[in-house]
Amino acid sequence: MQILIFTDFLFPRYLGGSARFASDLNEALKLNGHDVLEISRPSSGHYAGTKKKMHSLSIKKKLFAIFNCNYIFSHHSIFAIVPALFFSGKFIYFYHGPFAEEYYSKIRKRSIGYYLRNYIEQFVLWRSQRIIVLSQYMAKNVAGYQDKVVNLGPIQKVSDGTEKFTFRNSIKTKYKCLTVRRLTPRTGVSELLEILASSPNLELSVVGSGELKDSLSLKYHEKVKFYSNISDSELKNQYNNSDIVLLPSLNLEGFGLTILEAFAAGTPVLASKTSGGAYDFLRDLGIATFIDMHHDTQEEIYMKIVLTRAEFNDEKVKEKIQLSLQDSFYLVYARRLLDVL
Repeated sequence: MQILIFTDFLFPRYLGGSARFASDLNEALKLNGHDVLEISRPSSGHYAGTKKKMHSLSIKKKLFAIFNCNYIFSHHSIFAIVPALFFSGKFIYFYHGPFAEEYYSKIRKRSIGYYLRNYIEQFVLWRSQRIIVLSQYMAKNVAGYQDKVVNLGPIQKVSDGTEKFTFRNSIKTKYKCLTVRRLTPRTGVSELLEILASSPNLELSVVGSGELKDSLSLKYHEKVKFYSNISDSELKNQYNNSDIVLLPSLNLEGFGLTILEAFAAGTPVLASKTSGGAYDFLRDLGIATFIDMHHDTQEEIYMKIVLTRAEFNDEKVKEKIQLSLQDSFYLVYARRLLDVL
């Protein structure tokens, strides 16, 4: 099968769950024997492919790739305009979040830019053959297109049960907390640091990049460790060396793949009540403790960290989150996707 990918972001040039999902899903599709051509934007701002560079192909070969592929995938509304206009019959749109609302969360006003983004997204949704989401939370956000929606996730059990995971639960006086997030207003990192940075009982590390990176690192550089553009092995070490992963999203969280990455390292996750798909997923697993980003104090979050670590070692919870280290969850997503195409 030949698959053409249009996306505005791919890991590692762009950090964030959507970029990571798009990149790793592409690799998983290739491992399943499919020919994948990626068209994305490098950090220089010029649009090009990542594996096979589209700008280096002749016009004839570009047209051949577009007209002869079986499917065209897009992970971003702007990049989806061309396939939505001309190739709707084989166009699959991955809905990672509401384009206009994410823009609004940054500028806090409904300008012309907001309405233009909303119009583009609605057009893309209307013209798509399938709309792929990763959580029921995001499925509910795609109002009016439920007949097209396919929910690929979340994954609760992808192994045969032979892999037994034990989550960290030793009682400590000081906990190492990790958050892996894009540093934008909607992800709640700024609010989290405002509450927790002064705690003598918590050691905070933040992995991510975004428009708030400079201001946050300047304000909290003496109390918080910041990392960006780290390798997969370094990220794995961060998960392994942490006592808990914090997911402080304020809104528009489709799922939060950092949850699965934390699970694979045996690290519990404490999410906010406003983390959307992540909240739904954890609650379905039997987790009952969540952060209230608008009201919880430093002491209350500390106690919730203690409670969450205990919850993750409940046998019924562990049975539901058996993940196989021998089979990437991106491969599972790829197989689920291929099943519905």
